[in-house]
Amino acid sequence: MGAGAQIYHIYNYAATNSFSPVVGDCLTVGAAGGYLQGGGYSMLTPVYGLAADNALEFEVVTADGRIRVANEAQNSDLFWALRGGGAGSWGIVTSATIRVHPPVAIGVSELSVVPSASQNVTTLGIEFISFLAKYQDGWMNKGIATSFVLFQGEYLLSFYWLDSTANLSELYPFFEELKDRSSSYTVTSNTTLTFPTISAAILQHLGPSIDKTTPYGASYQQNSRLVPKSSIDPSNPSSITAVSEAIWKGLQIVNQPLGSGGGLFGNVPVIVVGSFPAATSHLVNTTGANPGLYTAAWHVFYTASWTLGIDATTNAKVMTAIHNAVSPLTALDIKSSYQNEGDPFEADWQEAFFGYKYAELSSIKLKYDPQNCELILGLL
Repeated sequence: MGAGAQIYHIYNYAATNSFSPVVGDCLTVGAAGGYLQGGGYSMLTPVYGLAADNALEFEVVTADGRIRVANEAQNSDLFWALRGGGAGSWGIVTSATIRVHPPVAIGVSELSVVPSASQNVTTLGIEFISFLAKYQDGWMNKGIATSFVLFQGEYLLSFYWLDSTANLSELYPFFEELKDRSSSYTVTSNTTLTFPTISAAILQHLGPSIDKTTPYGASYQQNSRLVPKSSIDPSNPSSITAVSEAIWKGLQIVNQPLGSGGGLFGNVPVIVVGSFPAATSHLVNTTGANPGLYTAAWHVFYTASWTLGIDATTNAKVMTAIHNAVSPLTALDIKSSYQNEGDPFEADWQEAFFGYKYAELSSIKLKYDPQNCELILGLL
């Protein structure tokens, strides 16, 4: 993949040449850039691992001006760092070679759920997150990726699977229990789709859907936490409740300044993604990617956008709210964050974005860029 190749280029090429790549869902993201170098997850990740797990080689211009090839046989330390250890830190990547997989059909199930207007919205929201948590690890172990867009008054649920590893029936227990909760929650839409390839699923459905809801040109900030599987283990319901309460509290924090005012888009959801390595979690130390990506059940992130018309005071309140939205999860000692969708003002960024790998990554940085030139270039 050339440095300029965007994700839609890769999926189009994959469609023509009949293979399945592990790249992302946002069509205009650079495939070989921050996505891959920050770890990278996709709906294929529960089965095939992170994008970083599937990287085989990089060509990179390091700070000394040398063009280096990095793979397991040469410059292997640089290769390890480039596989998820942070974008823009190691040099200018001019190309990347990735492992690809056979073509496979993709199943999709999408639901819209509305909580009862006659009951407490906070109670129902927390209970619904706990309800989802109970099933999450089982879904990922069966190769099912999930995405939950949780507004205070509506929950949008999406499930994705490879037809070679799972099918719709894997969701039946969840559907049955949801039906049993009909006094509290109403399913307002329920759609099942099948696509012949991952390229078709992304190019025809998921990618355009993301594009429609992305406020291109607006100011934008986000913050995130990687919730480990151990924190929502079904055998520990008190932990599940605490995590669910923290997620909902974060949603309330981020929405507090968004209710009115020029330049704002109104209340936002919390987005909870479950697309993490299940079959390949044992590869955690073979890449420089955040170890939290390998133990995560959920990527919880908060985001808000604003545009012309917002005043300086409101702008500051919005940015502070996004920064503080993860505080309830941090209080539970959930501190890991996905750097590609993290807070640029993260206080303990070394721990949040890199975990125990930071020291090794720092030493590799010193070896290949002792003057920290890449950081300076990145700031210009």
